Amino acid sequence: IENLLEQLKDKDKQLAGLRERVQGFQTDSSNTDTALATLEEALSEKERVIENLREQREREDRVRLEELDQLRKENHELKDKLSQIQTTNHGLTPNQRPDGEVPAKVNGPPAVSPTSTEDAVRKCPDINDRLRLLEQEVSRYREESGRSQAEVERLMAALRDAETDKKIPDVERQIKSPNVHKHMVPGDMRTD
Repeated sequence: IENLLEQLKDKDKQLAGLRERVQGFQTDSSNTDTALATLEEALSEKERVIENLREQREREDRVRLEELDQLRKENHELKDKLSQIQTTNHGLTPNQRPDGEVPAKVNGPPAVSPTSTEDAVRKCPDINDRLRLLEQEVSRYREESGRSQAEVERLMAALRDAETDKKIPDVERQIKSPNVHKHMVPGDMRTD
């Protein structure tokens, strides 16, 4: 009986040790779950921020593209006006007319003073500069979009890694759990 009591005490010690290990596993699992939840929360917040930035960038891109289109149209119109003005200035002169008379009214665009021509020439480079700046901004926003997408992919990979790290202890626990029962059952049988 004393031998059985000693074996029972040993089994109680083993059981207490196993309980401590289980509590350790539960603590590790709880810590991992907490860390994973924190990581998921941070990732979710980052995704919201990225989505907001993406929407803001898309709105700004639309505005810039509309402005760019408008500037291109204005540039085209100014170039047309400039070519018309140059054609008018180099058009028919009194010496080229067969009767030598200057018509009272010329069909086509109204005669424009040289200062208007200079204004048109001066406006075109400004519009070209604005177009170039807008195209550079669009390019810069596309690069930022690429970097944001890379950050999202990196965070998704980190989340997948964290989920994998969480699954490893679960699998180890499942593997160890049947082994613990197997060791206890044969041990109990031998001592009885």
